[in-house]
Amino acid sequence: MNFQSTVLIIAVILLIICITLIGISISKSKNSLQWPPKTAICPDYWTDLGENGSKCTNLGEKYGNGKIKEMNFSVAPYVGKDSACAKYRWANSNGILWDGITSGSMNPCDPSYNILMGND
Repeated sequence: MNFQSTVLIIAVILLIICITLIGISISKSKNSLQWPPKTAICPDYWTDLGENGSKCTNLGEKYGNGKIKEMNFSVAPYVGKDSACAKYRWANSNGILWDGITSGSMNPCDPSYNILMGND
């Protein structure tokens, strides 16, 4: 066996080991992430001036119909099992973006949503 063959075999073995280690690390990192990511208490570009969504305030005029300036998401129907669906309907009817509610996730009003999220 000549020098080039030895170098090639060692390089292939090192490549296989590196790819295996990268695959294992990617697999472990995916398992530790929560999906879907935790959704914000208030819609995008809104701030909670109360506690736990009790006084979500639209501080700007970035989007939406401009009529709603404040909203309480700490009361029914915005808490509990179907809270994501209620927030989805409210946000869509008012033209408001909410990452994890109106985008970045499946429709929370879809019956399969609660099954996938373990809320059935």
